[in-house]
Amino acid sequence: MTLFGIYVIARRSGANPRALEGSRGLIAEHVDRFDERMHVFARNRSLHPGSERYRQFYREHPEKEALDAARRKKGGPIGHPGTIAGFVLIWFSGLGRLL
Repeated sequence: MTLFGIYVIARRSGANPRALEGSRGLIAEHVDRFDERMHVFARNRSLHPGSERYRQFYREHPEKEALDAARRKKGGPIGHPGTIAGFVLIWFSGLGRLL
């Protein structure tokens, strides 16, 4: 290793004020928070029909309720796990068979 390499590795630099502020040091302007419930996967996982959170969200966003209800009826955003084209794939003794 050269002398320059040793210098670069061993030198001490001053504190970085932006880094010391954490993520606040990187914000250039006002940042709006994102409501995770606006994401379809989060709604399917966290909003259970009949709960207070469910009623509150769909009071605020009624346009999403019909689409989400249809999606829940089909088993969620990706369907029922383990289904392929309407058939259920069952693994038995390491072999898959379609029922």
